[in-house]
Amino acid sequence: MIELTNFKILQRGFGGLEVKFKAYYDIPNGRKIVEEGSKKRTVPVGKTMLAKINSLKYYFLILTGHWIRKYADYFDRETLSVKPLSEGESYNGPWAELVNLWKKVTITSASKTDNGGFTISGFIEVIDQKPVNISTPEILISDDYGLFEETLDVLNNISDDILEYFSTGNLLENPKEKLKEIAQYTDEDFADLSEEDIMDQLTSLLEAKGAVILSPAESERIDKKKKAIAPGLSEDKEPETPEEETSNDDPVEESGDDPVDEAEDGITPHIDIPKGEQSPDPEIGEIVSKTIDDNVDDGNLPIDEQGMAEGMYSQPGEEGEKW
Repeated sequence: MIELTNFKILQRGFGGLEVKFKAYYDIPNGRKIVEEGSKKRTVPVGKTMLAKINSLKYYFLILTGHWIRKYADYFDRETLSVKPLSEGESYNGPWAELVNLWKKVTITSASKTDNGGFTISGFIEVIDQKPVNISTPEILISDDYGLFEETLDVLNNISDDILEYFSTGNLLENPKEKLKEIAQYTDEDFADLSEEDIMDQLTSLLEAKGAVILSPAESERIDKKKKAIAPGLSEDKEPETPEEETSNDDPVEESGDDPVDEAEDGITPHIDIPKGEQSPDPEIGEIVSKTIDDNVDDGNLPIDEQGMAEGMYSQPGEEGEKW
């Protein structure tokens, strides 16, 4: 099981996401071993996920003392967003105040704590758009906060979406739509662009935002390297069994040599993970992993909900860092 403990939004979503997580693995006698890790993905966050993260502004404003009662008439509690101005209503007044405040607030991170509580962090722009960083205290169910369970549900839903996002292999399934999101391209802008031109422009934009993207030649080199490390193994094909390799028509001569133990020979054994989709991401580059077994080399491992930790470890932040 994977539990997200913290997520951090980079450059208001344009720089991607950084997460911390705990992975729980069953061991004998009803016990579990806990591993902690972190991962950073520098592909810009999609509009749908960003809207869900921005809905935390409502709870953030309440918990930091910036929400006032008159705003409630102009806020949609179903969508957690500011209502559009009704026909005939004046732009001035509480609605304009709320719109102005909403635009000045940016959510930067959220955490779930070991005590079953949570924190939300962000900033509010003040004079000359200078930010004032604010974090809520740890909010617990025992606190005098009537929206505790509702806020925790929203956080859990966002966490589930982020876990799914980090398990996605094809991050750029629709390059045109991604360009529209991060660079405000229109359909007319694509009129004279080939697919290669579109990917070149998208690659340049993503690299400018910190993404590491391998060229086709570099990607091919990595693929060859993986095959050299574990020949015969691929992301979507199990190793062939001896029965599959031989047939009655073509008997194999016995050499007399002892069979090679793959694990002892340094080749990473197949890890059978019970659930989740395996979707490595060669476009973005290798995913550096850690394993408990010192006999297993570092390398690309498939990511899924159950085995996600093996593929999403990166170096943790500085000790004592708190988002």
